[in-house]
Amino acid sequence: MTLQELRKQLSRVSVTELLFYLYIFSIITLSGMPGGNLLSKLIGMAMVFYFVVYDILRNDRKVFYFREMTAVFVFVVAGLISGFAAKDQSIYLLKLVTIFQLTFFFFVGYQIIRIYNISIEVVFYLIIFSTVIVFLQGMVFSQTASTHLVDERLSTAQGNANALANFGAFSFLFLTYIFTNTANKFHKVLILLIAGFILLGILETESRKGMILVPIIVFVYVTLQSIHGYKTTENKRNFLLKLFLLFLGLLALLATVIFFITQTQYFDRFQQLSRFIQLQSGNNKSAFKHIIDYSTYERRQFIKYGLVMWKNNFWIGVGLDNFRSCINEYWISSRQTYSHNNYVEILSTTGIIGGMAYYGFYYLIIANIFQVIKIENITEKERSLLHIFLTGMFSLLIAEMVIITYYMKFFWLIYILLIVYTNQIKTKYNA
Repeated sequence: MTLQELRKQLSRVSVTELLFYLYIFSIITLSGMPGGNLLSKLIGMAMVFYFVVYDILRNDRKVFYFREMTAVFVFVVAGLISGFAAKDQSIYLLKLVTIFQLTFFFFVGYQIIRIYNISIEVVFYLIIFSTVIVFLQGMVFSQTASTHLVDERLSTAQGNANALANFGAFSFLFLTYIFTNTANKFHKVLILLIAGFILLGILETESRKGMILVPIIVFVYVTLQSIHGYKTTENKRNFLLKLFLLFLGLLALLATVIFFITQTQYFDRFQQLSRFIQLQSGNNKSAFKHIIDYSTYERRQFIKYGLVMWKNNFWIGVGLDNFRSCINEYWISSRQTYSHNNYVEILSTTGIIGGMAYYGFYYLIIANIFQVIKIENITEKERSLLHIFLTGMFSLLIAEMVIITYYMKFFWLIYILLIVYTNQIKTKYNA
């Protein structure tokens, strides 16, 4: 899609679409601000209300069912049931309300994209634009007395450096798709500049999660594209030579970036990242390392005791968001917080029922993408998009070892995009 085509599509935006775009914008720019999360939810509820009243009741629009919704429904039921075991009913109810809201937004968002045939490029551009805005805001005002710096780490309006880094990493992924499918050289240069700015923003957050996620994204996407290229090329020897040169280029780029980091204020955080990986892999368990990077040690303890918590509450867990209220029963000196691991959080709080439903939802998304990729006559652009989707899902599965995603609006938006555009390609080829 060219910029002219993008402007033409935006000039015909309906109220429902406008509310959908505002909701996406608010997720990234407002959700972490005082009162901003409430405002974002109000925009989302306005979107749902207007869609139901105007599109469904008044204009009798068709409602699309998709099989992933079944898994979401089972997960919601598991969340409801987990309340019977919840030690702290107040935080359980708050999280349950959040899950209900996300479910409504998820379902309606899917319908809006299908009904109004919203282009994937429009959504990608909006996510990237919103991310650039919050990074720019944080960098410009970082020296002022505000909430833009938390513990000397860039967090901007999000109020959370790790969440901001996640936005940056996925914006980088979407820029990869746009760059791959853009022929205009000026646009390619502009995309590279934006990508560089986003990478700088991720460094400013000093988020280990962001620093890990970007290389994972690059590795997975290049691997998927390379496998497809090798299968389809006639001159496999020449392709392997080009792939080897690409590998050397990426290796040189990585070495350059690491050298750059060692010469800047980011080096301390980079060293912490190295220790984080060592501890997570179990290569170094000394008490000295625990003292140097207590954050990593704490996360390992959360995994250890979280699994014990799940074992003791196997079927329905301890109640949504109640990991924080129960952790002291297993680890007395722990602070009361979430587990920092999506797998542990879901299993310990919603049990095996919630865990199977949630990751069954992931399985349905990935299986659907693989099914569509096997269609022989899909275009290279469509295949590239599906590779982007697989990269996003595989990267997310790895990232969830250190982050919580199940109640974050941004990731539910990503799920919508993956499902609706994969289904559109599937419908196009009657697969």
